[in-house]
This record gives sequence, C-alpha cells and structure tokens, in this order.
Amino acid sequence: MFRAARLTLRVVLIAGLVGGALTACGGSSSQSSGGATSSSVRNSTTSRALPATEPATDSTPAKAALRLADVGAGFSNNRKARGVSAFGAESCAVIAPGAFLTTRDHLYSGAMYKKKGAPYFAYSEVYAFRTPALAVRFTAFRASGAYRKCKQQQDDALTRKERANSYVKLTAVRWSDPTGHHIPSMYRELTGNTVRGKQVDRAFYDRYTLRRGRVVVVINIDSGFGSSLPEAQKLANQTTSILRRLDAALPARLAGS
Repeated sequence: MFRAARLTLRVVLIAGLVGGALTACGGSSSQSSGGATSSSVRNSTTSRALPATEPATDSTPAKAALRLADVGAGFSNNRKARGVSAFGAESCAVIAPGAFLTTRDHLYSGAMYKKKGAPYFAYSEVYAFRTPALAVRFTAFRASGAYRKCKQQQDDALTRKERANSYVKLTAVRWSDPTGHHIPSMYRELTGNTVRGKQVDRAFYDRYTLRRGRVVVVINIDSGFGSSLPEAQKLANQTTSILRRLDAALPARLAGS
C-alpha cells in the first residue's frame, strides 16, 4: 500500500517537473536512486525475532520529520504527512542485496513542502530503529551501490510506464556534508525526456541520509535545475539551509526519545 502511494506521488512530481516547463541548465548528468522489482533479489537473511524498527505506535519519527520551520520562508504545505506505514514487499529496503528490513518494519512519511513560484519540493521519511547500531547499518546500506541501483531501476521503470519518452538515471555528484558529520551520504537521480533520440535532463532528485543516534531521516529534494547559473546556486543554497536547520533542531526534538 505504502509503496503504491509513493510511486503515485513520484509520477505526479515527474509530470510536473518534466512536463516541458523546465530547462536544464548547469545540472549534473547522470546518477540517482534505483530498484529491481524482481523477488529474485529478495534478501533472505531477515529472520529476526523482532523487527529492526520501533513499533508503529512509537512517536519518535513524527518528531524528527521535516517541518515548515525547517524549510523556511517562501514555502507552503503541498501535501500533508502520510504518517506511519509498513514497508511493501517490493521496497528496495527489503529486496535489494544487503537489505535487512522486512515488511514488519515501519517508516514515517512526513509532509511535503513546495517553494512558492518554483518547482522545488522538500519532504522527509523517518526511521526509528531499536538501537543506534541498526541505524548505522541502515545508513551504510542506503549508501551502497546495490540499494541505489535498485531505487533507480524502480523509479525509471515507473516513469517510462507513465511517460513513454521519460527516464530516471543516477549521476555522479560532488558534495560535502553541510552539517559536518551527521549526513554520511547522498545520491542524485536525474529525470527528463528523450528528444530526437537524445536524453534531455529536466530535473533532479536528491536524497540525503541524516542520522542522529537511532533515528535516520531521509531528506528528499525534488527540483528543476534553475533557469540560470545564479538560480541554480540559489537552489543549492536553499538545500544547504534546510539540511542545517533540520540537523540543528533534531537534538531538542528527540530529547528523551
């Protein structure tokens, strides 16, 4: 159920970002998330007595989700938080090589915020693990090539199904952790359409993995490139501000959790 809802949302975003209103300018050229949907890559090492994540009744994830105060002025609520959901059987967190979560595990899907007058969306997913060691393990898994390939394959397949000439691909991107040490990894996907046999990148999906103790927050940024280099730099600065605000706010929000 959750996976279907997320994929539907991704199609809506792709339609908005790739629908011809954007012009690629100064963007990178090829990396992102991915995903095999075949059960042949399902990880079979997850026969734990307990799930890795806390029960669905745990209030911690909602406290850590991205808020309007984190994204700052000029944003509006584009979608309400979806709350807690179990992982779908075809989720890359369940089936990709190295995965250790199961359909008994949960995550929290927070609200989505849109920058007014710009195709820039920010939203988060939060995972509350039973121990910090499990959170570290999940963070490392999200940084793996196997996970990213799985996500990219799933995103690309869905995009092509909904829009025949569109695509999603991973691209290498240079970056540094704006918090100093709490965001160990990120990756970028590019999306666009094929024009006369050539792929034209229109927008990007950035995925940042932030960890605080036993809590992992994935910050998702879906955006167009900007119409000029200065505009592209403004978008990059916007993302940096969001990441820093959230990271600075988390200790107080998670106190006692």
